[in-house]
Amino acid sequence: MTILYFQIVIIFTLYIASLIGKKSLVVACAAWTLFTLATVFFSGLILLQLITIWTCYAFFKPAGRNTETARPSKAKSGETTVLSPLQPVSSAGRPVSKLFEIPPPVGAVQRKLDSVNNALTSFTDSVSLSMTVNSATQALQHTVFTEKLGIEHALQRAQTVLKLRAWREERGEEDWAHFQEAHARFSKLLKPPTDVSVAKPSPGWQFPDFTIAPGPDDADLTNTLAIAAKIRSLQSERDDFLRDMVRQIWNNEPLRIALQDELNKVGGAQTWGSLCRIAAEKNKSSARLSFGALLRTITTQATGSLPPESAIDEALTPRSILTSAAEIEARVKALELPYLVHFTRVENLPSIMQLGLCSITTLTEADVGFTANDRLRLEGRPDAVCLSVSYPNEKMFAHYRWKAPEQAWVVLVIDRSVLWTLNVAFCNHNAADHRIRQQPLDDLKTVSAFDNLFNPVQGLPSREESKLLAFDPTDVQAEVLAFDTVSPDLIKGVVFSDASSQHNFRHCIGDRRNLVNSEGRGFLGARSYARKRGWTY
Repeated sequence: MTILYFQIVIIFTLYIASLIGKKSLVVACAAWTLFTLATVFFSGLILLQLITIWTCYAFFKPAGRNTETARPSKAKSGETTVLSPLQPVSSAGRPVSKLFEIPPPVGAVQRKLDSVNNALTSFTDSVSLSMTVNSATQALQHTVFTEKLGIEHALQRAQTVLKLRAWREERGEEDWAHFQEAHARFSKLLKPPTDVSVAKPSPGWQFPDFTIAPGPDDADLTNTLAIAAKIRSLQSERDDFLRDMVRQIWNNEPLRIALQDELNKVGGAQTWGSLCRIAAEKNKSSARLSFGALLRTITTQATGSLPPESAIDEALTPRSILTSAAEIEARVKALELPYLVHFTRVENLPSIMQLGLCSITTLTEADVGFTANDRLRLEGRPDAVCLSVSYPNEKMFAHYRWKAPEQAWVVLVIDRSVLWTLNVAFCNHNAADHRIRQQPLDDLKTVSAFDNLFNPVQGLPSREESKLLAFDPTDVQAEVLAFDTVSPDLIKGVVFSDASSQHNFRHCIGDRRNLVNSEGRGFLGARSYARKRGWTY
């Protein structure tokens, strides 16, 4: 009933606006539309209110003025009506200018109507896509949510078991026997009679399946991609929750064993296996050396070479790593490649200057607050930092600035040694591009993958036509994925999007070079424009 009353309020306000004028009606409709999109989160209610708003607009909009006729006023006695020599006069001597009034141009009205129709179509498509995604992933969302609740309840029971065990050891077997007797008595009193409640079978433990393929109704590519992105998002949320559980319990062996027992009792053996997998990955990542650390270890050995650590893949022996790194370093210097860049929101700058440039996974595990640009991470590498060679990914950067015009940004200028001292992968297209995602990660860490950054790309203008420098990747969306933290000492410069941010955050960047690039200039413009004008940092 509340929803109905609210629709009546909308209709009433639009009717009042229509009495004032057509412009007032358009403004009121636009205001109600923005209010609906900003405050209403249920897709069905959004669609209902949009239909109500724009249906009222169709009914209440005033009729065109070209159909109106003016009533001539009577002249006062003694006064004569002076007519323009160009003004038409009827046979009765009255002006008939209203009869010949030129209607407004049809093209302008049509363009306005087309604009409104396009906006409505966009809103409808967005709501339809959201409803399609929610419908396709509703069962998976429910499974992930119930599994999370089941793990939390199992942890609570495990903690209770440990507390009772400690109490039993402290008080002795006699008090424990009294406790069990009292517990049985009260449990019997609290248990409802069998004729009042009907026993319901407890639902089995549900393990989420993230390999669900879209059905035949989701053949549209846009729907399929959106559903796949939602599934990946749910999987990422689940993995984050499991990592948090591992941090809580894994170093507490009694609690870990008790939780395993509780999960096994309710059929959660597969979920326990997922926790073990997350713990193994965490231990492996903490034991793995970065490429830079490994290189420094090799070069400081006086004689001989140590065998690779167990956490390092056998294929990545010190000799092969050193050879690959040396070849990449030689190529970087031959190209005179000056730096890498990374753009981020200005509020992230203090933590970056303190901790370095970290991946989303690292920041989440360390409970460090941050504002991410890309929550979806369609490339599926939240454990990597995305860097660009010599110039930001202009298309993605412009997209984020367009979405949040009030947001201030910084572009970090990073030392080129990252390319041969850290664990990196080279992507000659956007890392989320299917041409990159289909390749094994190890293939993207080779010298040939680095060379591919600068090879011609079918469908893109030639390097000569774009006036690219020798160190510019052919595709401006090419990326370098860094799987190690980029330490603060590797950040050599900062470019701000406005002078106010430069003033407010200059204290945290030390003596690093810093400057301002306004919108459309420098790093905040198109690379093609910068290169044709000869601009470099």
